[in-house]
This record gives sequence, C-alpha cells and structure tokens, in this order.
Amino acid sequence: MGRQISEINIKSYRGITDFKLNDLADINIIVGENNCGKTSLFEAIQILNRPYDFGNIVMISRQRDKFRILSSRFMPSQYSSFLNIFNKFKGELNFAMDCETYDGKIDLSLTGEIHEALMGEDQLAEMNRFRANNGTTPAINEEIMTFFGRLTVICNETFINESSVDVMLNKYSRIMRSSNSRELYSLSYMSPIDHAIMDRFNEITRTKNLREDVIRILQSSFDPDIQDLRTIEEDDGRIVRMVSHKRLGDMPLSTYGDGIKKVISLANAAASIKNGIMLVDEYETAIHPKAMDQVFMFLINICKERNIQLFLNTHSNEALEKMLQCNNVSSDFRVITMYKNADRTTARILDKEKAFYVKDELGLELRQ
Repeated sequence: MGRQISEINIKSYRGITDFKLNDLADINIIVGENNCGKTSLFEAIQILNRPYDFGNIVMISRQRDKFRILSSRFMPSQYSSFLNIFNKFKGELNFAMDCETYDGKIDLSLTGEIHEALMGEDQLAEMNRFRANNGTTPAINEEIMTFFGRLTVICNETFINESSVDVMLNKYSRIMRSSNSRELYSLSYMSPIDHAIMDRFNEITRTKNLREDVIRILQSSFDPDIQDLRTIEEDDGRIVRMVSHKRLGDMPLSTYGDGIKKVISLANAAASIKNGIMLVDEYETAIHPKAMDQVFMFLINICKERNIQLFLNTHSNEALEKMLQCNNVSSDFRVITMYKNADRTTARILDKEKAFYVKDELGLELRQ
C-alpha cells in the first residue's frame, strides 16, 4: 500500500478550523463524536484531489444531498449548498487547505464576496425552467445575489507552480465537474448510503479473481449458499445484477439485504481504482458486528493489492475494536480521533500499538 497523502492541513472549511493531520498511514481510521468534522475531512481530500476544478468544489458541496428522488423544489440549489462550505464561525467567504503528497505539496484557497449582478442568458433560462417544473412564479429581476471569487492553487515539484481563476455562482447557475480536470490520484468515495442507491457491480463481474474473493466473503459472513454474481440482459434490454444461490436460483441483487450490498459496493469501489485513495464514510453501516472483522480484512487485502491508501470513519466502538483485533493488519495503521473545540479542530493520532495500549492498558475510549 502507498501513502498518497502524508499530511493534510485545513485552515478553514465548513466547521473545521486550524486542523492538522501528519504522519498519515496506509490505513487511517477516523473516529470522533458527531459533528466533529469527519465527513468534512473526506470532502477536503476530494477537493484537493482536483485542485484546479471549481465545478468539483461545487459538486462536493452537494454530496450530502444524495436522495435525488426528491423534487428539485425540495432540494437546495448549488448556490445554497456551496455557501455552506464556508466556516460560519469566522463569518468570512473563504476557505483554505493544503496537503503533502508523494509528488509534492498542494496549497488551495478560495476567497470571495457576494453582491448583486445582472443575470446572464443561462441563468434566465434556468430560472424559467425551475418555474415551469415546480409551478412557482419567482420574482423576475435582472439582478441577483451572486458569489464572485478567486480560486488559487499553488503546487510544487511535478505540478504547475501556481494557477488562479475567477469564479462566479448564483442560485440559477448550473456548474458541473470539468471533464478535463486532472485528478492527482484515482479516488473512490463511498457514502453511508451508496450501497443502497448506486450500482456498484461492474468491476466485480469482469474480474474473475475478485468475484471469487467476494463470493467467499459473502459465503462466510452472510450465506454459505451464495454461488456467483452475474449480470444478465433481459428480453426488453434491461440489465439486472443477479446473485446465484444454491437453493433459490438466480435472484436480483435488489432482493438481498443491505449487508451483502455493502460488501459488494466496497469491493467494487476498491477495484475501480489503483495507486489511489479510498474514502469510506461510516464503514459500519449495514454490516453486522459478527462480520465486521472479516469484511475489514477483505477490504484491506484489496487495498494492498491495488496500492490504495485507505481512509475510513466509524461511529461504532465495536467496529473499531474488531479492526484493531485483525492480526494480519500491518503496523502502518492510524487511529485518528477528531475533537471539535470552540475555535479550532484538533486530533489525537495513535498507531496500532499505542491504540491498543490506550484501550486495553489505560481503559480509555478511543472515540473520545
């Protein structure tokens, strides 16, 4: 496994202020109380991975709004979601972060202000579309509150030295990631609900060895009669993900529980990248405590094979204990406890041996 990121500093982002993590490892387990910044840390890593792409920042700001079945009338606009990435305690429209990588250092900052500006043709068209879709009649005004900012990226060594770009966003803007934006590393992010709402299957079915490994972990942890994972095309052209079962025959994956879907999603997400970074938000979601250690070791082995640096967070003390008890996990393993203080965010970083000492010898809670 490789340390794609060795250090990350977040000067200001959402609720995080003056936060520093150094000596990051191959395996990094993030714990802490609710609202301490665990998911925000994952977002910062994703932003730094596409440092020149303002559209990526906008999309990351909306990443927590996963339920796309909701009408757009009940969804925040890109503009509203974007404004929430700025630290409310500081009361300023700016954020800044940097990280040390194998190739060098990336320093990223975004600063701006809001004032009224004339709407362009694209914004007027989007306003009319929104009104038509939702049966509302917003006031037509040629001027609208707009964010004007400057995105600045400073990199060294193998990257471009410095680049700045002027950016603009309002509630009728529609901005997407740039198809040409450069990723520093291949990256895969799994939210707590991705296994339930996303199709995470394609990498497994076309990789024989991985499919066999997934079937073994499903047999040992969930159902010994699971025999295969297949994709079939029905007469009407529909593509269906199937689980072959010894007694039940071929059954759609949708008929199985979330635990099986979570294992398949984890494996597929890891298999989709190489020499990169994997982020797993709330690892314990949908995984029964009895299977947590087996699933964790399964994930670690895939990451080792594909040279992936793993970051995962958990609220579960049982999940954390299961991970610490995995004997085959290398010592290049960090337990990072995040703390939210009045004016800044701090962390306690322990390697595996120290984490054992704190938990077993001192009897302290690693999540606090």
